[in-house]
Amino acid sequence: MKERKFKPTTKVYRRMYTPFEMIMYYRMMLLRISRHLSPIEISFLMGKRLDFIRKVETFKFKKLTIVDLLRMERALDLKSIGFLFSEGQESLNDNYSYQLTYMVLESQTVYQVERLDSVENAFVNEFRLIDKRHDIDPYTVSTSTELDKIHTCMRELFAEGYFKDKRDPYEIYTKCCTDMDQYLKPKNVLSVLQGDSEQSFAIQRMESKDGAFYMEREV
Repeated sequence: MKERKFKPTTKVYRRMYTPFEMIMYYRMMLLRISRHLSPIEISFLMGKRLDFIRKVETFKFKKLTIVDLLRMERALDLKSIGFLFSEGQESLNDNYSYQLTYMVLESQTVYQVERLDSVENAFVNEFRLIDKRHDIDPYTVSTSTELDKIHTCMRELFAEGYFKDKRDPYEIYTKCCTDMDQYLKPKNVLSVLQGDSEQSFAIQRMESKDGAFYMEREV
Protein backbone atom coordinates (compact mmCIF):
# COMPACT_ATOMS: atom_id res chain seq x y z
CA MET A 1 0.00 0.00 0.00
CA LYS A 2 1.32 3.42 -0.97
CA GLU A 3 2.28 5.53 2.04
CA ARG A 4 0.06 8.57 2.45
CA LYS A 5 1.96 11.82 1.95
CA PHE A 6 1.89 14.16 4.93
CA LYS A 7 0.00 17.41 4.45
CA PRO A 8 0.59 20.36 6.79
CA THR A 9 -2.53 21.67 8.51
CA THR A 10 -3.44 25.06 9.92
CA LYS A 11 -6.28 25.92 12.29
CA VAL A 12 -7.25 29.29 13.70
CA TYR A 13 -8.90 29.88 17.08
CA ARG A 14 -10.08 33.10 18.74
CA ARG A 15 -11.06 33.95 22.28
CA MET A 16 -11.21 36.81 24.77
CA TYR A 17 -8.52 36.82 27.47
CA THR A 18 -7.09 39.26 29.96
CA PRO A 19 -3.32 39.90 29.69
CA PHE A 20 -2.97 38.13 33.06
CA GLU A 21 -4.61 35.00 31.64
CA MET A 22 -2.50 35.18 28.49
CA ILE A 23 0.74 35.45 30.48
CA MET A 24 -0.24 32.32 32.40
CA TYR A 25 -1.18 30.59 29.12
CA TYR A 26 2.21 31.50 27.61
CA ARG A 27 4.24 30.36 30.63
CA MET A 28 2.28 27.12 30.92
CA MET A 29 3.03 26.26 27.28
CA LEU A 30 6.65 27.40 27.47
CA LEU A 31 7.29 25.23 30.54
CA ARG A 32 5.61 22.21 28.94
CA ILE A 33 7.59 22.54 25.71
CA SER A 34 10.89 23.14 27.54
CA ARG A 35 10.34 19.88 29.44
CA HIS A 36 9.70 18.00 26.16
CA LEU A 37 6.27 16.88 27.34
CA SER A 38 3.16 16.59 25.19
CA PRO A 39 -0.28 18.01 26.09
CA ILE A 40 -1.49 14.44 26.66
CA GLU A 41 1.36 13.73 29.08
CA ILE A 42 0.60 16.82 31.17
CA SER A 43 -3.11 15.95 31.19
CA PHE A 44 -2.21 12.42 32.30
CA LEU A 45 0.07 13.59 35.13
CA MET A 46 -2.58 16.08 36.25
CA GLY A 47 -5.17 13.33 36.49
CA LYS A 48 -7.42 15.11 33.98
CA ARG A 49 -9.11 13.91 30.80
CA LEU A 50 -6.36 13.22 28.28
CA ASP A 51 -7.53 16.00 25.95
CA PHE A 52 -7.69 18.62 28.73
CA ILE A 53 -4.44 20.51 28.02
CA ARG A 54 -4.99 20.35 24.26
CA LYS A 55 -8.34 22.08 24.79
CA VAL A 56 -6.69 24.72 26.99
CA GLU A 57 -3.93 25.34 24.46
CA THR A 58 -6.34 25.67 21.53
CA PHE A 59 -8.60 28.23 23.26
CA LYS A 60 -11.46 25.74 23.69
CA PHE A 61 -11.30 25.87 27.46
CA LYS A 62 -9.80 28.54 29.71
CA LYS A 63 -11.32 28.23 33.19
CA LEU A 64 -8.66 26.70 35.45
CA THR A 65 -9.37 26.08 39.12
CA ILE A 66 -6.80 26.41 41.88
CA VAL A 67 -6.76 22.60 42.04
CA ASP A 68 -5.92 22.48 38.31
CA LEU A 69 -3.06 24.93 38.84
CA LEU A 70 -1.68 22.96 41.78
CA ARG A 71 -1.82 19.77 39.74
CA MET A 72 -0.08 21.56 36.89
CA GLU A 73 2.61 22.77 39.29
CA ARG A 74 3.24 19.14 40.25
CA ALA A 75 3.09 17.81 36.68
CA LEU A 76 5.57 20.44 35.46
CA ASP A 77 7.80 19.89 38.51
CA LEU A 78 7.72 23.56 39.51
CA LYS A 79 9.08 24.81 42.82
CA SER A 80 6.16 27.20 43.11
CA ILE A 81 2.87 27.88 41.40
CA GLY A 82 4.14 31.46 41.10
CA PHE A 83 6.13 30.47 38.00
CA LEU A 84 2.83 30.58 36.11
CA PHE A 85 1.98 34.16 37.04
CA SER A 86 3.17 37.68 36.29
CA GLU A 87 4.83 39.75 39.01
CA GLY A 88 4.13 43.03 37.20
CA GLN A 89 2.18 45.84 38.84
CA GLU A 90 0.34 47.07 35.75
CA SER A 91 -3.38 46.50 35.24
CA LEU A 92 -3.94 43.12 33.63
CA ASN A 93 -7.72 42.89 33.89
CA ASP A 94 -8.86 44.32 30.53
CA ASN A 95 -10.17 41.80 28.02
CA TYR A 96 -8.65 41.54 24.55
CA SER A 97 -9.37 39.40 21.54
CA TYR A 98 -6.57 36.91 20.90
CA GLN A 99 -6.04 34.75 17.85
CA LEU A 100 -4.14 31.46 17.82
CA THR A 101 -2.85 30.04 14.55
CA TYR A 102 -1.97 26.40 15.20
CA MET A 103 0.16 24.78 12.50
CA VAL A 104 1.11 21.11 12.29
CA LEU A 105 4.18 20.77 10.08
CA GLU A 106 6.17 17.72 9.06
CA SER A 107 8.41 17.64 12.13
CA GLN A 108 7.03 20.33 14.44
CA THR A 109 3.98 22.25 15.59
CA VAL A 110 3.78 26.03 15.75
CA TYR A 111 1.67 28.19 18.07
CA GLN A 112 1.38 31.75 16.74
CA VAL A 113 -0.59 34.02 19.08
CA GLU A 114 -1.70 37.54 18.13
CA ARG A 115 -3.71 40.22 19.93
CA LEU A 116 -6.27 42.47 18.28
CA ASP A 117 -5.14 46.10 18.29
CA SER A 118 -8.37 48.07 18.70
CA VAL A 119 -6.79 51.25 17.30
CA GLU A 120 -5.38 49.68 14.15
CA ASN A 121 -8.16 47.08 13.99
CA ALA A 122 -5.56 44.45 13.14
CA PHE A 123 -3.91 41.54 14.91
CA VAL A 124 -0.37 42.16 16.16
CA ASN A 125 2.12 39.50 17.17
CA GLU A 126 2.10 38.47 20.84
CA PHE A 127 4.36 35.40 20.80
CA ARG A 128 5.34 32.35 18.78
CA LEU A 129 6.23 28.95 20.25
CA ILE A 130 7.53 25.91 18.40
CA ASP A 131 7.04 22.38 19.70
CA LYS A 132 8.11 19.03 18.32
CA ARG A 133 5.64 16.55 16.86
CA HIS A 134 4.89 14.28 19.82
CA ASP A 135 3.24 11.69 17.59
CA ILE A 136 6.60 10.99 15.94
CA ASP A 137 9.07 8.80 17.84
CA PRO A 138 12.64 8.88 16.47
CA TYR A 139 13.83 6.54 19.24
CA THR A 140 11.73 3.45 18.63
CA VAL A 141 14.34 0.98 19.92
CA SER A 142 14.87 2.73 23.28
CA THR A 143 11.12 3.30 23.58
CA SER A 144 10.47 -0.42 23.09
CA THR A 145 13.06 -1.27 25.75
CA GLU A 146 11.55 1.20 28.20
CA LEU A 147 8.04 -0.13 27.57
CA ASP A 148 9.20 -3.67 28.32
CA LYS A 149 10.74 -2.53 31.62
CA ILE A 150 7.58 -0.64 32.59
CA HIS A 151 5.49 -3.71 31.75
CA THR A 152 7.63 -5.76 34.12
CA CYS A 153 7.39 -3.15 36.89
CA MET A 154 3.64 -2.79 36.44
CA ARG A 155 3.15 -6.55 36.44
CA GLU A 156 4.96 -6.80 39.78
CA LEU A 157 2.86 -3.98 41.25
CA PHE A 158 -0.29 -5.69 40.03
CA ALA A 159 0.77 -9.00 41.60
CA GLU A 160 1.43 -7.21 44.90
CA GLY A 161 -2.14 -5.87 44.91
CA TYR A 162 -1.05 -2.26 44.33
CA PHE A 163 -3.99 -1.60 42.01
CA LYS A 164 -6.67 -2.98 44.32
CA ASP A 165 -6.93 0.61 45.58
CA LYS A 166 -7.55 3.67 43.43
CA ARG A 167 -4.25 5.10 42.23
CA ASP A 168 -3.66 8.64 41.00
CA PRO A 169 -1.78 8.83 37.64
CA TYR A 170 1.02 10.97 39.09
CA GLU A 171 1.35 8.57 42.03
CA ILE A 172 1.70 5.61 39.63
CA TYR A 173 4.22 7.48 37.50
CA THR A 174 6.47 8.45 40.43
CA LYS A 175 6.15 4.94 41.90
CA CYS A 176 7.45 3.41 38.65
CA CYS A 177 10.29 5.96 38.41
CA THR A 178 11.29 5.28 42.02
CA ASP A 179 11.08 1.49 41.80
CA MET A 180 12.99 1.43 38.50
CA ASP A 181 15.42 4.12 39.69
CA GLN A 182 15.28 6.04 36.41
CA TYR A 183 13.46 8.81 34.59
CA LEU A 184 10.57 7.49 32.50
CA LYS A 185 8.66 9.19 29.75
CA PRO A 186 5.11 9.76 31.02
CA LYS A 187 3.70 8.70 27.65
CA ASN A 188 5.26 5.24 28.06
CA VAL A 189 3.76 4.74 31.52
CA LEU A 190 0.42 5.87 30.10
CA SER A 191 0.81 3.48 27.16
CA VAL A 192 1.25 0.50 29.48
CA LEU A 193 -1.67 1.56 31.68
CA GLN A 194 -3.88 1.90 28.61
CA GLY A 195 -2.74 -1.46 27.20
CA ASP A 196 -5.14 -4.18 26.05
CA SER A 197 -6.64 -6.63 28.55
CA GLU A 198 -4.82 -9.62 27.04
CA GLN A 199 -1.74 -8.81 29.08
CA SER A 200 -1.09 -10.64 32.34
CA PHE A 201 -2.70 -7.81 34.33
CA ALA A 202 -5.82 -5.77 33.67
CA ILE A 203 -5.99 -2.15 34.81
CA GLN A 204 -8.86 0.20 34.07
CA ARG A 205 -8.93 3.98 33.88
CA MET A 206 -11.84 5.65 35.64
CA GLU A 207 -12.77 9.33 35.44
CA SER A 208 -14.93 11.46 37.70
CA LYS A 209 -15.35 15.13 38.59
CA ASP A 210 -12.54 14.66 41.12
CA GLY A 211 -10.12 13.44 38.46
CA ALA A 212 -8.87 10.24 36.87
CA PHE A 213 -7.49 7.18 38.60
CA TYR A 214 -6.49 3.62 37.80
CA MET A 215 -7.35 0.42 39.57
CA GLU A 216 -7.60 -3.31 39.01
CA ARG A 217 -10.27 -4.32 36.53
CA GLU A 218 -13.00 -6.52 37.98
CA VAL A 219 -13.25 -9.90 36.27
